[in-house]
This record gives sequence, structure tokens and C-alpha cells, in this order.
Amino acid sequence: MLRPNTLAAAVVELKAAYTFDAVLASKRDELRAVIAADVEKCLGSSFSAASDSYCILALTHPLARVPEALHGVVKYAAGINRLFNRQEDVNQVAASTKTFVCEVFAAHGARVLDVPSSVGSAFGIPVEVFWIVLDVSRAT
Repeated sequence: MLRPNTLAAAVVELKAAYTFDAVLASKRDELRAVIAADVEKCLGSSFSAASDSYCILALTHPLARVPEALHGVVKYAAGINRLFNRQEDVNQVAASTKTFVCEVFAAHGARVLDVPSSVGSAFGIPVEVFWIVLDVSRAT
């Protein structure tokens, strides 16, 4: 985001993931690496010294299985349905994933902002989206 005088008003790095992305240890390692890379991009930006910097992760949490008829439409239908096959408490997956991401963000010495989740649906499947925002400009 640029101000009229071409100084950055803010540097924003945005990523999206599903909550099921953090169920497997190998996926957690991958997500941790992606978050670290985003923080480094924000901190290393030529704009970051003079502006606020944020890393934002939108975590989509499906609240129901993807019907077979939508497997060609919903990109990660198989992964979503595997989550429902493996986990008895899908809401626990959401809670543990949010906790994991917040811990990874906090490890970078920055403040994790509390942003309310949003609820809706995609293709008739109820979903919740958790917005996890890291204020990198407050990193130590």
C-alpha cells in the first residue's frame, strides 16, 4: 500500500491455508517454513523500516465433508474429507491449528493480533475462516 508521496503505508504479506494443512507433522514443518519466509520478506522489505508490516494468514476451516459431486470443483476435496475421516473432533483441529500458527508467529517476536473469525459457505459447504495477523513492525 503506497501513500501519495510513494512511501509505503504498510507492507502486507498474505497467505491462505486450510486447517487440515497443520494436521500432519510434515505439513506443520512446511507451514512453519512458509510463515518464517513471509516474516523475513516483511522484515527485509525496503519499505518495512518506514512503515507498518503485517503477515496475514487466512485459515479456512470446512465444517462439513465435500460431497462426491463437488470433488471436481473444490480443489482440496480429498484433503478436506481425509480430515473428517481421521478426526473425531474437527473443531479441535481448528483450535490446535490456530494455536500452532499463533505460536509460530509469536516465536518471531511480534504481536499476534486478535481478529474475529468469519463464517459462511462455499459451494454449500459451511466454512469458518480464521484471520491470524502478525504485526511484524513490532518485532524485536
